[in-house]
Amino acid sequence: MARTWQHHARLYVTSVLALLGFVALNGWFNGTYPARCADCHAHIGVPFAYYDAGGMLGGEAILWLGLTGDLLVVLGLAFSAVLAWERYG
Repeated sequence: MARTWQHHARLYVTSVLALLGFVALNGWFNGTYPARCADCHAHIGVPFAYYDAGGMLGGEAILWLGLTGDLLVVLGLAFSAVLAWERYG
């Protein structure tokens, strides 16, 4: 089966929608459930924490394992959505 530009466009659009969905979910989740105190270490990210906000004394850090996990989840869901679209769409 030859891959057409429609197939590639479908993959691209689905991947971008999955990414934007998780960006929106993270924005909503972080706005709804902020850190409970000024000196708390708030872990930011859904489904895995990708950032530790630190506290009053600092300690902020990017959690690379969580960021990698989030990326794999987004790519896995985008790939699954494309497969489902090809099979049932």
